[in-house]
Amino acid sequence: MTKKTEVRRPVLVVLGMHRSGTSTMTRVLNMLGAQVPKTLMDPNTSNEKGYWESYPVSVLNDDIFMSGGSDWKDWHAFQPRWYETGEPERFKARALDLMRTEFNDSPLLVFKDPRVCRLYPFWEQVFKDSSMDPRVILPLRHPSEVAASLKKRDGMPIVQGLLLWLRNVLDAEHASRSTKRAVVSYNGFMTQPVALATSLQDSLDLVWPRLSPKVMEEIEDYVDPSLRHHTAPGQGKYTTAPILRSWIDTVYGILSNWSGNGENEADYPALDHIRQAFDDMGDPLRDIVANIAEQNAKINTLQAALDARDADHKATEDARQQLAQENDTLQAALDARDAEFQAI
Repeated sequence: MTKKTEVRRPVLVVLGMHRSGTSTMTRVLNMLGAQVPKTLMDPNTSNEKGYWESYPVSVLNDDIFMSGGSDWKDWHAFQPRWYETGEPERFKARALDLMRTEFNDSPLLVFKDPRVCRLYPFWEQVFKDSSMDPRVILPLRHPSEVAASLKKRDGMPIVQGLLLWLRNVLDAEHASRSTKRAVVSYNGFMTQPVALATSLQDSLDLVWPRLSPKVMEEIEDYVDPSLRHHTAPGQGKYTTAPILRSWIDTVYGILSNWSGNGENEADYPALDHIRQAFDDMGDPLRDIVANIAEQNAKINTLQAALDARDADHKATEDARQQLAQENDTLQAALDARDAEFQAI
């Protein structure tokens, strides 16, 4: 008797760093026919068009981070020995339940939460246990743009944003090597979303259910390049730390090349070397970030004092001008009275 082959539903995993266009990309995949989760995170001023990710999944990921002594802003490697404890099994039951309730029996799903960049080994097992076949999309945006966006949204120091970009991108790339995947340039996606979405069919071995002229036009209307508020400076001008600049330029250069020419396994050793060096430099980098945060706090205090002094100066100047105007009004009245007396 022939053994029946298990059919696994494809799940598109948008495995990208925060502020890298993951929300827009997820919505476009949804427009092409991939099912988004049922309980979506609410839009806000930081993302008016919506996040298109599951709110309960984000809460679960935050809980996982907490169980490993971390959080989404942490640029260190997630506790590697966490997977040797009983914690993964404790959270897996909750994750499996969420995959059922959030996606039901949809034949094609899209799953997105930037937190998963550092937690992909956990979720990869959840997908497999849910009879799903993950296909990974790695969105790539220049780290300086990401860091500038995080500074505006969260007040995060630029150097912390750069470190967070490096950690998320390196971990996402390393953990997803055994998965069918594609790197997508943020610049290319924002300017040619339909062309890139179409090319993903071949890269991920898929067929979009709703790829029609009408939907293509809707996608072009939806992807708005004007929402891009931060543009990358020249290479290496976003940080003065030589080692960090070298790591970031190398990683970004490799993945940028992949986005245009396809993945090259010969680049794995360079990426692995940087990832290991990054892990080994954790304590010195932590001190550097702490010192920068301290300096930023002093600068902010001085700036607040200067702003207060400027405000006092402006108030004094406004009062002086008001008195001058009142004096001019009184003088004009006196001049008019004198003119009346002279006319008598």
